[in-house]
Amino acid sequence: MSPSASGPTGAGLPVGANVNINTSGALVSQALLESNVAVQGPLAALLTAAQTITKTGTQVQITNGQETKTEIGGTPIRFKEAVSFDVVDDGGLPTLRNIVGVGAHKFLWLDITEIQLKQNQGQRVIHVVTSGGSRDFVL
Repeated sequence: MSPSASGPTGAGLPVGANVNINTSGALVSQALLESNVAVQGPLAALLTAAQTITKTGTQVQITNGQETKTEIGGTPIRFKEAVSFDVVDDGGLPTLRNIVGVGAHKFLWLDITEIQLKQNQGQRVIHVVTSGGSRDFVL
């Protein structure tokens, strides 16, 4: 294989590339508990419902036993039985793109399609893109 066909010398793999994982929400919950990471609120509800969590490359797929609803900051959030998204590194900050199966309720259900952590004038901001527009939340 020629050097140009094998990729640039010294370049690492993209975040999550060639990594395959298959587990359950219960196993992830147990690992977090044993690592002294508190699993509460919306995360606890999602991990309890997750029958399988599969990561292939940058894509994550979650199969829930049933549609799951929870609240984040007073906003109802819905996770359908099948949830998927891509995990990418955008300028050193994590981004979930091409989200399918997650919605937020503001007068009607809006599909959440992207969630990105950003830095804005020294503040950390979560940028959420939905089928009805986008909104930033200061952390």
